[in-house]
Amino acid sequence: MSEAGVPRTTVTGPAPSVWVTGIHGGSGESILSALLESAVPTDHAWPVREERGGQDVVLLVCRSNAAGLRAAQLAAIEYGSGALPGSLAGLVVMADAPGRLPKALADQLRLVAGAVPHLWQVPWVEGWRLAETPDPALLPPSVRGVLDKIRLHTAAGNQ
Repeated sequence: MSEAGVPRTTVTGPAPSVWVTGIHGGSGESILSALLESAVPTDHAWPVREERGGQDVVLLVCRSNAAGLRAAQLAAIEYGSGALPGSLAGLVVMADAPGRLPKALADQLRLVAGAVPHLWQVPWVEGWRLAETPDPALLPPSVRGVLDKIRLHTAAGNQ
């Protein structure tokens, strides 16, 4: 994310079930998009429609490191100010390393959680470091559970 705020991208046509917006490079946008049916990645930019109509639903994605959490916080503040159109479904935090977050990052995550409607945490998956596209059949149960919760929430928001 730049000093000027969240980058924007113009979108047209019917809205997907959810836009997946990685708030920084390496956020996990493409992985999450590949795992959520009918989700469309935005290439790290907030979708904005030229024409009025429809309610685009956006899912922010970041890594659980300090820079990723700060970028997510700034994006959530910008959305909360009314500067970004559409509906923010929530924030998906992709683990940046195995294990528990250090206290400083856990504190920062709690702060960011207060600025978004929903927060989901995807645990570390070692295999994603080497695979270009994750295999949905090989997902750990913990990841499947998080994805199911995201699907349930974003489907409910689009009805």
